[in-house]
Amino acid sequence: MNVSYGRWRLALARLVNLRYVNRWIIFGADLFVSLCVSLIGVLGLLSILHVRIGEANVLKVGIASFVASVLSFLAFKVYHGVIRHSTLRGLWRIGGVAISKSILMFLILVMLRANFSPSVYWVWGITDCTLTIVMLITLRVFVINVYNSVLSQLGKKHKRVLVFGTEEESVMIATSANRHVFMQN
Repeated sequence: MNVSYGRWRLALARLVNLRYVNRWIIFGADLFVSLCVSLIGVLGLLSILHVRIGEANVLKVGIASFVASVLSFLAFKVYHGVIRHSTLRGLWRIGGVAISKSILMFLILVMLRANFSPSVYWVWGITDCTLTIVMLITLRVFVINVYNSVLSQLGKKHKRVLVFGTEEESVMIATSANRHVFMQN
C-alpha cells in the first residue's frame, strides 16, 4: 500500500515538474470534444426537433466535423500553452475556432451534398458553435483545476510576489503566479 502511494506521488511530481501538458494531448482532447459536440450534441438536438437524419448524412457530418475541427485548431493554435498561458484574453481563439469550424462544416456538408434544409443548417451552425465554445472552455478549466489540485496536494510552497505593469505580459505573469506555476523552484 505504501509503495503504490509513493509511486502515485512520484507520478504526480513528474506531472507538476512538466509545467505544461503536451500540446498534442490537448489537440487530441479538443478534437474529441469537438467531434462529440457535433455528433452527440447537434444530432441530439435535431432528433429532439424531430428532424430525420439518414445514416449517410451522419457519416458526412462526422467527416465534416473532423476536417473542419482539424483545420480550425491548426489555424488558431488553441492547443498551445493551456496551463501556463490560459487567460480571458485568449478566449477569442476559442471563439474563432468555433465560428470557423461551423462555417467550414457548412461548406464541407454542401460539397458532400448532405440533404439538409436551410433552417437545419442555421440551427446546426448556431448550436454547434455555442456548444463548442462552452465545451472547450470547460475542458481548459478542468485541466487547469486538476493541475492546481495536484500542486496543492504535493504541498508546493507558495511565495508572495508583487507583479506590476500595464502590458499584456504583466497580466500573464501575474496569472501564472496566481496558479502557483510560475514560482516553482
